[in-house]
Amino acid sequence: GNIITGMEAEAGSEITKGYDYTGNAIEPTKEDIGTLTVIGTSGNAGGKESLGEKDYEIVSYVNNVNASETDSNPGKAGVVIKVLNGSYKDKTYTLTFDIAQLQVEAKNITVPKTVSYNKAYTEAKEYQLPATIVATSASGKQTKVTLAESDYSLSYAYDTGSENAVGNTIKTTAKILNDNFKAAGDSVAAKETTKIVAKALTDDMIQVNPSS
Repeated sequence: GNIITGMEAEAGSEITKGYDYTGNAIEPTKEDIGTLTVIGTSGNAGGKESLGEKDYEIVSYVNNVNASETDSNPGKAGVVIKVLNGSYKDKTYTLTFDIAQLQVEAKNITVPKTVSYNKAYTEAKEYQLPATIVATSASGKQTKVTLAESDYSLSYAYDTGSENAVGNTIKTTAKILNDNFKAAGDSVAAKETTKIVAKALTDDMIQVNPSS
């Protein structure tokens, strides 16, 4: 029988544009794929044959969650197509597509505005400042994903010298550990810094002398 050697989706279709990583399985529909061109060993038109949406069915999806072509996931995502009509009837072929990494930028790393001074500390990392990191689409789509704590590691540095002092600020830098996300460099520093402020007085810190 005829053998399929390649398959192309309609130019400009959703699947040819690719998708963003979302954390969920990406499952392109026939609407996303449109008309398919099958390439193979059929004797007509150089082995090319056009398939409308009624001429094929989607059987399954492969490798369709994580970002494509990264260190941890070198392959592309795929949708397994079965041909229903024509020279390649009953043949299956995996049509590949891309899932893009989301981008982490300095402006999307949120850190506390202030932290209370602790005189027992010497290094900035002892303050263990939390961060919220949101990754967004590199292609301008509306996709947004908040990173889990396991997706990054944080490091800290005083902005001025190495002094733990009221008024000094702490810079928080994130190193991205999950290949579904990328930064411009190996790591990215939060746009805002955290200011060390004098500890606010609390009720249990205030001692009232009873009147005699």
